[in-house]
Amino acid sequence: MSRQQRTIDDDVRTQLGSIFSRAREALGEVKDAVVRNSQIGKIKLDASFLRRERDGFVQALGAALYERSERGDIELPADLGELVGRIRALDARLEDQEAELAAVEAEAEMQREAARAAARAAREAAVDLAPDKYELHAAAAEETAPAEAVPAAEPGPEERAGAKKS
Repeated sequence: MSRQQRTIDDDVRTQLGSIFSRAREALGEVKDAVVRNSQIGKIKLDASFLRRERDGFVQALGAALYERSERGDIELPADLGELVGRIRALDARLEDQEAELAAVEAEAEMQREAARAAARAAREAAVDLAPDKYELHAAAAEETAPAEAVPAAEPGPEERAGAKKS
């Protein structure tokens, strides 16, 4: 190998070594950034859980104080009167909505019962009009599952053949 060739090989090795060294440094910096960002994310997540836990305790405290004030066990400061008034108004609205819901649910149940009765009456009328063509399905006796009118079974080939011979 010539001297010039060795000089070029040495230069290439030096350059490659420098490139690898810079790449290693860059990867180290990326690794540090990833570690920092994961630490930041973990701290934010932990803080969020702590905030949620704290909010739950504040809510429980507020509910306990409100209940005690409503029973007359304690007297809340006057500046909280507006909040208590809003809570009472919301309680009244909730009570009204629950009563409305119960009424609508009762009406829906009455309509379901009426529909079931109409279906039963229609089935019975169909059977009365054509008793030879319909027989009631086994579910007709059950109140919860309305039965359907089912056409009577057609005679099989052997029965038809027997009827022709007679």
